[in-house]
Amino acid sequence: MKKRIAIIVTILLILTIAILVIIIPSLLQREKLKQEAKALDAVLSEKEVNQEKLDEILNRRVTKSGYVVVEDAYKRYSKDLYDIYKQVLAKISDEKIKQILTLDTYKADGPEFANSIAYIEQIKEEAKNLITQYYEIVSDEKVLSYLPENFDDNYVNYYLGFTKNYVGDINQLSKVQSSMDSIVGLWDKQIDILNFLKTNKKQWMVTDKGLSFATEELTNAFNDKIKNL
Repeated sequence: MKKRIAIIVTILLILTIAILVIIIPSLLQREKLKQEAKALDAVLSEKEVNQEKLDEILNRRVTKSGYVVVEDAYKRYSKDLYDIYKQVLAKISDEKIKQILTLDTYKADGPEFANSIAYIEQIKEEAKNLITQYYEIVSDEKVLSYLPENFDDNYVNYYLGFTKNYVGDINQLSKVQSSMDSIVGLWDKQIDILNFLKTNKKQWMVTDKGLSFATEELTNAFNDKIKNL
C-alpha cells in the first residue's frame, strides 16, 4: 500500500514539475505571442498606419526558445503580406484613373485617348500581378517558407495555425479578389467609353457643359455607358 502511494506521489510530483517547467512557460510564451500579434494587427488596421510604431513592433522580439523563431517568422511574413496588400489597395484607389473620364482628359488626350487607354491597361496588368502574388503568399507553402528548414514539427504546426488565426488579411482573400474584380470591371468600362469616343471622334466636341454629340443617338449611347459605370 505504501509502495503504491509512493508511486502515485512520484507521478504527481513529475506531473507538477512538468507543468511548472514545461507547460506553464510554454503557455506564457504563447500568450506573449498572441498579445504581440494583436498589437501588430491593431497598428496595421489603422487608416493611417503609424510607421514608427509598426517598425518598433516588427523589430522587437518578446518571446524565447522556439517561440522566438515563430515570432520572427510571423512578423516577417506579416510585413511582406501587408506590403502586397498595401500595393493592391493603392492600385484599387489609383487617383489618376479616377480622373480619366473628365473634361480635362477629353481635352488633353482626345480624340484618340492613346495615353489614357495605355495607362488603364498598365494598371490592370500590375493589379493582376499583385493579386497573383497575394494568392501565392497566403498559401501554406509560402507561409511555412518563413521558418528555418528542419525546424521542430511542434513549433511548425503551431506557427501555421497561429498565422492563419492572427493574420487577418489571410481571411480577406475573397474580399480582396472581389474588390479587384469589381475595379477591373470598372476600368474595362472606362476603356470601352474611351474607345467609343475614339471611334466617333468626329462626332463630338468638348463644351463648357460637357460633351456635345452630333446626334441624339450618340448622346444616348454615351449617357448609357456612363450610367453603367
